[in-house]
Amino acid sequence: MQIPISKKVFNKINRACESAFQDIVDDLMENYEISEEKMNEYCRRSRGHKKKKQNGYTIFRAEKTEELKSLDKNFGEISKIIGNLWSSMSKEEKEEYSKKAINYNSS
Repeated sequence: MQIPISKKVFNKINRACESAFQDIVDDLMENYEISEEKMNEYCRRSRGHKKKKQNGYTIFRAEKTEELKSLDKNFGEISKIIGNLWSSMSKEEKEEYSKKAINYNSS
C-alpha cells in the first residue's frame, strides 16, 4: 500500500537530495514505496533542475556511444571514434542531427 506523499515527506526528500546521505534516500524510498524514477523527479524538481540543451553533436554522440558500448574500448578511444565519424559526415547528415536536437530542446 502506498502512502500519499505529504508536504512533510516532500521536504524530507528535498533535504535528502541536498545531502550526500544515500541511506536517507533509500529509507524514504523503502518506507514510502517511492520508485527511483519518482525520487529522481522529486530531486530534480526540488533543485530547480532544467534539462540541458542539446546540439546535433551531443545527440549523435549519445546514439553512437550506445552502439559502440559493445566494443572493448575505453571512454577516450570511443570518443576518438565518434569524433572521427562526426568529422567525416556530410553537412546534410549533420543537419539531420541538428533537427533532432531542436525537437529535443522544444519538448
